Amino acid sequence: MHSIELEWIHKLQDMFRSLWMDRFFTGWHYVDSLAFTLIVVAVVWFLFNRHVGICLLYVFILSSIFNGALKEFFHLPRPCHVDTSVGILCLSSFGFPSGAAQTATILAGVMWMECQKRFYRYVGLLFAFVLCFSRIYLGVHFITDVLGGMIIGGFLLMIYWLLSLCMQKNKEMVVVFFPVMLSAFGLNFLLQYSIAAGVSAGVLLDLKQKEIKRSLFSFSEVVIAVIGSFCLMEGRHLFPNLKIFFLIVAGFWFSYLGSYFLCLVVRSVSLFKKNGSFSLLR
Repeated sequence: MHSIELEWIHKLQDMFRSLWMDRFFTGWHYVDSLAFTLIVVAVVWFLFNRHVGICLLYVFILSSIFNGALKEFFHLPRPCHVDTSVGILCLSSFGFPSGAAQTATILAGVMWMECQKRFYRYVGLLFAFVLCFSRIYLGVHFITDVLGGMIIGGFLLMIYWLLSLCMQKNKEMVVVFFPVMLSAFGLNFLLQYSIAAGVSAGVLLDLKQKEIKRSLFSFSEVVIAVIGSFCLMEGRHLFPNLKIFFLIVAGFWFSYLGSYFLCLVVRSVSLFKKNGSFSLLR
């Protein structure tokens, strides 16, 4: 089967390949990254709907677990492993299923379910198509890898829908139960569990302290949440023995601490202005 798919990839690249197309689709490779996921979830969480953002983040965590487990189970190569001539990019990990196809399916499905305007729904479908096509064009996935990722993504969309329904009935129960459920996957996915635990702790604290009102521009929360949590996640590479701590704090920063810190800064600035503390600087 892979030999037939390699012929298809060769024909596809013969039809479309150019320097511009190589650069364009290489840029799309970075859509399948931690930074992109953080940005998307933060935008949904702080700019559109907090409920949807929480469910989307939980589903992305599950997507990471399922993809890693299935890749290790099937041990299937990527196109560039079999034939280096098709590898515009080449990754060392196994190929099946495509994590990018999972991401594309999840985002397109969530946009279709949550967006009322058809324009946004079609944007989601276009995004999913281009992302999946880019993986085949770059030679990092076979068509079967992409189809497998889409199937897993569809299954995760069902989980998203169930999470959303449960969150409407009892948000606290879901937030507590989710990291406990992840612990059943074992120590191989301790990193995902740590992030989920930090996120859930932040969401619970935010629910308990409803009197804290954010007098902020939501865009500022997006920036603070993404930069802070990304830096904390990267901190685990500098201090490997503390990686679990850094990931828990990263999840807690994203879901609560970043916004709370920004709120304190804004309040402090407001108090300084009110008391004329900036008069000496004029």
